[in-house]
Amino acid sequence: MSEASEQFVASKRRVSKNFKELIGSAEELVRAAGAYSGEGVAAARSQLQAQLDVLKAQAAEVESTARDKCRQVSQNADAYVHDNPWNAVGLAAAFGFVVGILVSRR
Repeated sequence: MSEASEQFVASKRRVSKNFKELIGSAEELVRAAGAYSGEGVAAARSQLQAQLDVLKAQAAEVESTARDKCRQVSQNADAYVHDNPWNAVGLAAAFGFVVGILVSRR
């Protein structure tokens, strides 16, 4: 697995973990909303906001990693097509043939 893939998977796991924690905190806030005083609700709300901020930052990191990986794959594909144009034409023709067969079966 490439370094970009490993970074993406690690970022995805962190975001997933924090998202689950955020959901847990939100559920706790909803359950306890009636029991808390005004101060308690404010504290729970600020904790929830802090977790949202962390989640937003990590989501931005995952997005950036995914964007970089897509850009890298796109550049590699472009370089391959430029280096091997007839292979690319053959692959496209084969793909079109297979799709045509699948569509005609319906």
